Amino acid sequence: MICRITCCLILTLSGLNARGQDSLYHTSWDGEGHKVLTGIITEPMLANDPSFSWFYQGVNDYIPDSKLVRYIGEYRDSFDLVVFAGTWCPDTWHLLPAFYRTMISAGFPLDRIRLYGVDTSKKTLGDETERYHITQVPTFILLYHGREAGRIVESAKGSIEADLASLIYNMLRGDYQKPKL
Repeated sequence: MICRITCCLILTLSGLNARGQDSLYHTSWDGEGHKVLTGIITEPMLANDPSFSWFYQGVNDYIPDSKLVRYIGEYRDSFDLVVFAGTWCPDTWHLLPAFYRTMISAGFPLDRIRLYGVDTSKKTLGDETERYHITQVPTFILLYHGREAGRIVESAKGSIEADLASLIYNMLRGDYQKPKL
């Protein structure tokens, strides 16, 4: 009897926990059958889901420039990142794995990357796309003391690590587009 009550309690509590986590993101599928994650998502969610094999393979296949990785790593404690990505989007399939490989190689703490999945209308579950003025994905926003210091939108001008290093360089010089208040 006690075992049944304990098992029921554990199942109930684990169900509550799963529902709580589900409220941070939503899963759907687009018209082409791609799995779409909307809301706050994480690198392990992408790396461990067979629907996103493009992510796992891309992270493992990408080889960032080691000098630029060292530069990014040298300043990794100076900034945070906000990323908007579409798990349905070919540009995301290309750039997001390269970004994560670069940040992992630089020793950047992944818990300082806030990753939002957007639906095909480029919306999250909250108002984040409006707050950050997101019109294209992927978008990588570098934050310096909580304020935007630069962004990479849809594609890199060079490589993801070159563009990030350039944003960091401009941030440290104070030479970046300050948001209008």
